[in-house]
Amino acid sequence: MAQTPPGSPDIAQQPTITFIIPFPEAPSSCTAKLPPFLLYAPLAAALKAPEEGEKEKLTKKVERKWQEEERSAKDAVSEGNANWKQKGIGFVSKAASWTKNSRVEFLNRTPSAANLKELKVIFPSSMPPDGLQDKFTAVLKAERAAAIRNGVIATVALPFVFVFDTLTFIPGPFELNTLYMVASWTGASRAASISNGVSSNKVAVSFLPDTRLEQIAHRLHQVCWENRKPEVPMEKPHWFHEDPPLVGVELAALVLALINVHLDLGACEQYERNLERLSQDLEDVLLKGAKEWLAAVA
Repeated sequence: MAQTPPGSPDIAQQPTITFIIPFPEAPSSCTAKLPPFLLYAPLAAALKAPEEGEKEKLTKKVERKWQEEERSAKDAVSEGNANWKQKGIGFVSKAASWTKNSRVEFLNRTPSAANLKELKVIFPSSMPPDGLQDKFTAVLKAERAAAIRNGVIATVALPFVFVFDTLTFIPGPFELNTLYMVASWTGASRAASISNGVSSNKVAVSFLPDTRLEQIAHRLHQVCWENRKPEVPMEKPHWFHEDPPLVGVELAALVLALINVHLDLGACEQYERNLERLSQDLEDVLLKGAKEWLAAVA
């Protein structure tokens, strides 16, 4: 069984939170099968360094060091004072994100089968709860099939890409193909473990409505609207609630508030608390999901 990172809460004993974010209503002219909703797993907190005298597994140390370099590079790039190494790390980080669609991104953020004990799925109160669990597992099963197909393609292509990389001296294709392969197989494995765990009741799952998630759904509608092609006949987003719509760090603060309400203190420590990082991550995932939805609508 996977060991808990030193200095971190025991994730095997903590529930995991997931947000269901509905896409806008599809145009009446659209006949394509659209994804029913976007799945968002909040950004995890960075791994902590071990306490003095504690041992750290090599794989965890490598992951922790990469996280430190990645976050430092992103901060330097955003501040405009990144050196060549930090710019390179920033590019690799973005490229790693490009290799995953929104569903694989979500699956790569969920715990492994050994660590997933309880799943809390939060959805907007305006969404009908009937059949939501079936739709949730259907999305996971469909993504498992797609991830396996993509993983096979990436695995078969790996030696050819390696030869191209070696002969042309052009760095990047081999590394990106490897990232794509790993993300695909990880996504397929997690999709199977979650869907099977939920269906067999091995994973305790609860679907909880929360009105505050309407804010994130509205932001997703805005992102879809802002990135649509002129010929896409979709309705402009409107906000009908008394409180003003939130964006940026205010929306990130709402994500933290939802985590704090639905999880206990120990579980909350799993997630990123920096509002700037959380805000950027949420926007990135919403944009990725919006582009996928728009591609299906077009």
